[in-house]
Amino acid sequence: METSYKKKTKEERQKETERLNAESRRAQAVVQTKRAHKLIEDVEKSRNLQNVVSLSMRIAAHFKEMETFLKMCSKIPIHPTPITSLETTMAQNIIETYKSIREDFKKVIGFKNEEEKVLFPKKNTSFETREQMINVVSGLPEQENQMNAYLMRKIP
Repeated sequence: METSYKKKTKEERQKETERLNAESRRAQAVVQTKRAHKLIEDVEKSRNLQNVVSLSMRIAAHFKEMETFLKMCSKIPIHPTPITSLETTMAQNIIETYKSIREDFKKVIGFKNEEEKVLFPKKNTSFETREQMINVVSGLPEQENQMNAYLMRKIP
């Protein structure tokens, strides 16, 4: 009877060992899966970081462009003189860049139209007079600054 008892104990130990080995393999598989997911997340963050930095640099360059334009406009009297074609072209280029930055911002952040409209409502960009043109361009840096601050939240 002792042999059968020892044999049974060996069988039980063998089953327990097999069960523990199987559990260990499952645990290793879980760890490997988690590592793979973490690697994928890190790659995605890295890609997104490049987009965030690039867009932030575009906003900074656009600030300088708007500042130069507004300095140029401040040297000319507002009311008596009509808008020159150079001023119109420069203002339109600034506005187009603003629209492009908004689109890129929406892509980088992953906004849906509704979210963008609530947090960063589109500025009125139409103008007919020099005063309206200056007001339009003067209003853009504030929103772009807010966008840039929001972008900084995306940096890991």
